[in-house]
Amino acid sequence: MSVEETTRRRWAAFEPIRIRIMQEAYDCADRNEAEAYNSIKVMCGEVLKLAEEMVSTEREACAKVCDDWPNGRDDVYSIGAAIRARGNT
Repeated sequence: MSVEETTRRRWAAFEPIRIRIMQEAYDCADRNEAEAYNSIKVMCGEVLKLAEEMVSTEREACAKVCDDWPNGRDDVYSIGAAIRARGNT
């Protein structure tokens, strides 16, 4: 399985959670519970931001392994750079 496919599957796992959270927010809006609606929307954004930070941290850890590889091969260092670049797309 490619890295892109693995990433897509991991993010896809968050989609049902995001949908459920937003359903709760919309239910609050339907009941005119504006404060609850806004709180849930903010919480959803925070959860997604946390997930992005976790992915970024994992990506950097993988790149660091390549950077620190003991044999000093140039291609290993370019792999580390490629891993970091994935976070900038």
